[in-house]
Amino acid sequence: MPAESTTLTVSADPPGFWWRLRYGYRRRLGSLLKAIPLHRWSCGDGSSDGWRCKSRKLLSEWFVPLGNLYLALQRAPSRVLSSRDWLRREQLVAEALAREVRIDPDRRALTMKWESGSSLCEILASTASIEEKLAASQLAAAALRRLHALPVVDLPFCDSLFSHGDATCENVTVDLPTRIAGWIDFDTQHCANLHHDERRVDDLRVLLFSTAGCYPENHVAECVAAIAAGYDAPALIRRIARSLQADRCPSVFQLAQAPLSLSRFEAVKKAIRNY
Repeated sequence: MPAESTTLTVSADPPGFWWRLRYGYRRRLGSLLKAIPLHRWSCGDGSSDGWRCKSRKLLSEWFVPLGNLYLALQRAPSRVLSSRDWLRREQLVAEALAREVRIDPDRRALTMKWESGSSLCEILASTASIEEKLAASQLAAAALRRLHALPVVDLPFCDSLFSHGDATCENVTVDLPTRIAGWIDFDTQHCANLHHDERRVDDLRVLLFSTAGCYPENHVAECVAAIAAGYDAPALIRRIARSLQADRCPSVFQLAQAPLSLSRFEAVKKAIRNY
């Protein structure tokens, strides 16, 4: 897509020392936040193929309130749900998407029929061609747009549309042969005070940065273009570009979702702003 006359320009000046120091500090905290183990995966009860079990670790319930307090202080747009609320949300989403799930509240566990394909993160780390990776990224973005078109299925939102809350490339599966993509893992939810447009922008931003960060730097602009084409909402890309001007961007929470090096972050930022 050609750049419009209103496209933001990027300063040629490299990041200053204090910004690099602050970025490194935030990235380190983000990596620590991401490393907190909340769940474990297994292959279900072994009675049938294609089922996988996701259960919350015993001590994680102690971390969730503390983590959410930190996210609130950081003014992050999302919160991690308690076991009860997470399982309830997964059930509602499964019903809306006509998926098969089994909920076991006593074990704080969800057993689901695994979506076909592999996670986008796995595809990007594989030996797939750059064309296949770009196709997978575009399919994931198109699936996110369809997800955002769902009527809201989870309280406390009212008169609104659905959003994911943690739309990283780890949380979407893509099957390239069938060109089917589907979003999974709904244990993180956007804050109720966010307008649905803000939630859509946040989901798309997370997908852009977590995905583009997995590409070689010389293919970052192609990745941004593929995701933008898949989602097909240029106005949201422009809103993301404007949001990148904020002093708090990237925040610790954003770097937990996509722990990019400063040079890679700047490359993705430039590609978004020049799109």
